[in-house]
Amino acid sequence: MLNRTVLPRRASSSSLIPLASVSVIVALILGIANPIYAAVAVVGIVVTGLIFWRPVIGLLLLLVSVPFQSLKSVHVSAFPISSTEVLLSLTMVAWLLRVVIRREQRFLAMPLLPLLLLFIFGIVCSFLSIISAPPGQSSFAWGFKELVKWIELVGTYVLATNLFTTRKQLLVGASLIAACAVIEAVIGAYQFVRRVGPPSFLIHGLFMRAYGTFAQPNPYGGFLNFSVILVFALAIAYWQKPAGKLLVLSGLALVGAVLISLSRSAWLALLIAFAVVFDRGGRTTRILLGLGVVLFVLIAWFYVLGILPASLSGRITAAFDVSNVNVLRPTPATFSVAQRLAFWIAGWHMFEGHWLLGVGIGNFGFAYPHYALPGWQQNLEHAHDYYLNQAVETGVLGLGTYLIWLGNALRLAWHTSGEVRDPVLRALAIGVLGMLVTLSIHNFLDDLFVHGTVVQIAIMLAWLSVVRRLEGLPASHQPVEGQPEFIQPVIAGA
Repeated sequence: MLNRTVLPRRASSSSLIPLASVSVIVALILGIANPIYAAVAVVGIVVTGLIFWRPVIGLLLLLVSVPFQSLKSVHVSAFPISSTEVLLSLTMVAWLLRVVIRREQRFLAMPLLPLLLLFIFGIVCSFLSIISAPPGQSSFAWGFKELVKWIELVGTYVLATNLFTTRKQLLVGASLIAACAVIEAVIGAYQFVRRVGPPSFLIHGLFMRAYGTFAQPNPYGGFLNFSVILVFALAIAYWQKPAGKLLVLSGLALVGAVLISLSRSAWLALLIAFAVVFDRGGRTTRILLGLGVVLFVLIAWFYVLGILPASLSGRITAAFDVSNVNVLRPTPATFSVAQRLAFWIAGWHMFEGHWLLGVGIGNFGFAYPHYALPGWQQNLEHAHDYYLNQAVETGVLGLGTYLIWLGNALRLAWHTSGEVRDPVLRALAIGVLGMLVTLSIHNFLDDLFVHGTVVQIAIMLAWLSVVRRLEGLPASHQPVEGQPEFIQPVIAGA
């Protein structure tokens, strides 16, 4: 349990006095050369001071940084440094100082940490393939860059599990996630309506795929999906209050933004996530889910029998039929499907030759040219399927350890969303479950561990432990009798 000593406010604030003095001196020095540098320096020093004063502020700022980190970043050798890396480093240092020097708190229960470390071990083992590869056929730097990403996830998970301690902090974090997602939705809507974007994103000369600040529509749609279930779950929890109506509008805006991304991966992931959450809701929602399944089966049956209108049937065939796709001679209509098939075929051949430890984490791009199909030499550096990509880069050891921690994360989210009785905390747990489901499904057709999303994923994973702690539940799942249904009790208790 938490064992922390709260310092008097005067003692905590006094530690900022030297930092404030430094900020004034730096501002005066830089202001002589360039006022903009002075302003940036002061903001940076103030933010640093706030983080060292209250490290949880760093985590909240990280949630804002993730979608907008690409607006400004620098490269040190092959490693991009953005606001996300800077904020995470500052928060980690500030928290460690409290733990090691001031002994202000002890480590709290982190049920997913051992499994994440097991996955890190699987990644590290793949470096043996990088070391043993012929010269010029692997990159230690690329492998280390990918390893750092997962270390960031583990570090953020540890920070968030220990620094989020109150219901208010969780709600502030959820509000920031929702607000950033809505801003991204507005940006995407502008791109779609005004047709702002590269020509390759223009479909049939009419529809510009929304991509926000993510440069690509697929990760953009995947990022929005992380928030959709959370927003609707909180809307139900606050349905009898004005915030509930605002959350519903926000949720609808997010769904609309996912639709205009024209990302079939995001569409499929969101549809399955809604189905899973509906099942989590109890008897009433299971009835609705059952009706949806029946409707889906009827449409599929009508499609097979040729009863559907020709226009609708043609759209379904074009979207899902791969039997007529020629990988070596794709048409404009089949290019995206052919591209994925080409990368999957090359990836499978890579895995066959390196099934145990893979070609090395982060080294898909280095190995790909040796396995590329004719006409598909363009290297996108991933397999368009994260599970296949993980198998290629880290072998069965890395893929197996990844599936172990992912499966346990889904299990923890599933049981937590069923055991928690507080309506708002339950909504947060359901939001985490929805995030994990969309992540898991979308990664069959792409890779969502990009653009700093590992930080948001880690923070939301940590919420499961915090929610269980606030609810008085054990850190890991234990069967609880009389689990409440979701919708009716939530509305009644709001």
